[in-house]
Amino acid sequence: MKKLNEWFNIKTGIRHWYRVKFTYKDKRGVRLWDVTMNRSLSGKRYIADHRMLSRSVNLYQIAKQNNLPLCNGALESDPQCYLGYFRK
Repeated sequence: MKKLNEWFNIKTGIRHWYRVKFTYKDKRGVRLWDVTMNRSLSGKRYIADHRMLSRSVNLYQIAKQNNLPLCNGALESDPQCYLGYFRK
């Protein structure tokens, strides 16, 4: 049933929208920067999957646009709130 709903969401363009805070930490665990973004997912179950959220973000593009440093660190995601179920 879940996969059928996700298939329907992809075909119609309606997605689940979340506000997610991404935090970039270096190897020692020191927080270098954080960015809050709105992200859309085809299914609600993907919000708990950290890997799925990290892959949906282009880390290098964010760093270049905002002049942020990168140093072989780790990107963490933290869902802040559910915004709704609608099109872009």
